Amino acid sequence: MVELWGIGDLALATSFLKEAMRHYEVTLLAKGYAVPLLAASFPQIEIITLQAPWTAFRGKYLLWKWPWKNLTGIWWKLLRRQFDAAVSVRNDPRDHLLMWMVGARARYGFPIKGSGIFLNRPCRHAERLTHKVVDWMTLASEMNMPVQDDSVWLNHPAYRSPKVDEWIGSAKKTVFAIHAGGSSRVRRLPLEYFEGLIQRLRGTFNFTLVIIPDPDGYGSSLAPLADIFIPSLEINELVDLLGRVALFICNDSGPAHIASCCGTPTIAFFGPAEPALFRPWGKNHLVVARDICEWRPCWDYCKFPEPKCILALKPDVIWSEIKLYIENTILPK
Repeated sequence: MVELWGIGDLALATSFLKEAMRHYEVTLLAKGYAVPLLAASFPQIEIITLQAPWTAFRGKYLLWKWPWKNLTGIWWKLLRRQFDAAVSVRNDPRDHLLMWMVGARARYGFPIKGSGIFLNRPCRHAERLTHKVVDWMTLASEMNMPVQDDSVWLNHPAYRSPKVDEWIGSAKKTVFAIHAGGSSRVRRLPLEYFEGLIQRLRGTFNFTLVIIPDPDGYGSSLAPLADIFIPSLEINELVDLLGRVALFICNDSGPAHIASCCGTPTIAFFGPAEPALFRPWGKNHLVVARDICEWRPCWDYCKFPEPKCILALKPDVIWSEIKLYIENTILPK
């Protein structure tokens, strides 16, 4: 199983992992954070880590800078396994070439730009815009693995952390958590917008607020508004925390998908990405978006000096739907 991209992509892949483990011995090729994210929930799978150079945001095609020795070593390690099947959910010729190069007997994926020559089990998307979980379930069906449960899942009690116990164990009120970060600038709601939302939340609901900044520090300026400010979290601690809060508020980001894997109601702010493909999976979440740009979805490559789509989510514009969602889903006034 190949998933070489973000932490959120790995969280969405847990739907497929649950099915695959019933039928196969599973090896996952992924970035290093797959280990702290998935090992406690899926101890039976083998995780081989690779920081694939073609997944870099910039400079991905500077071939002379690629770690060729490491890539060759991993290729040889995979080739010797003689896999019965290989699968990737991405429309990515590089994934398809890799699956062919390691000699997997059956190679499942969604072909693009001629990459079907590397796939002997090509698949079709269910519709033009299908969520990644639906794509994973399509692949499971093609592999004769009847889909019993399409939910994403992490066994968050298995990540129990003394640090998280210390941080929120004594909270007397319902706990809300806010993470203001995101993988790119155009996905991040401005911090002054978060400030405005926190003021409205405080004026309407009674709760304990946990604020989690991004690893690069984005969101730290919100610390004075928090009841509990957590300056740094390991991935396993983040899973534990998000499994214990009543509500998680965040941007379109990996933590949004971790929260949905824990069954935690989530409010996610979407800018340039397409919610139909990447919204938090499940029925108890709220996606806040305004489709005001003719170029959307443009992913993380905005054509404008400022991302119009994320800047449209001003607190006074979106507050009514957030308030209604919390009243109906989380707690009364």
